[in-house]
Amino acid sequence: MVMFLFLADGQGTAKAQIAATASGDLFVLAMAPTETSPLAPGEYHWLLVVTSADGTQRKTVARGQIAVDFNPAFPAANRDVRTHAEKCLAAITAVLEGRLSESITEYKLDAGLEAKHMDHAELIKLRAWYAGVVRRQRGAPFFTHVPVRFGVL
Repeated sequence: MVMFLFLADGQGTAKAQIAATASGDLFVLAMAPTETSPLAPGEYHWLLVVTSADGTQRKTVARGQIAVDFNPAFPAANRDVRTHAEKCLAAITAVLEGRLSESITEYKLDAGLEAKHMDHAELIKLRAWYAGVVRRQRGAPFFTHVPVRFGVL
């Protein structure tokens, strides 16, 4: 019996084929850094297949998806590692800091395109929401502790 793990990208293009090695009653699957380094960050589909020793029979044992992230040991100069919430928070903050005193709610461009802008109050609410999401992603609790002291007036 021989076991293989097949790895393919979202379009079904084969990216890797890893042979499993027997270890007692178990099989061990391992990829060397030379095999993983060509994989671009993204979602990949995997398929675990067992074949008979003579290669005449084949059975799919399991399948699934795996997310491959970038290698932090080799960061690219132009890679943005911020989360979606961090990017949105930065964009909203940039709009608020560069905003004029007037709020534009809607305007039309050439060729029938429309651009809609939120007013200042909506942007403030959205910024607060994304700031909370970013705080939670960084490990802060959902609720903020506010100390309160009661006394006699």
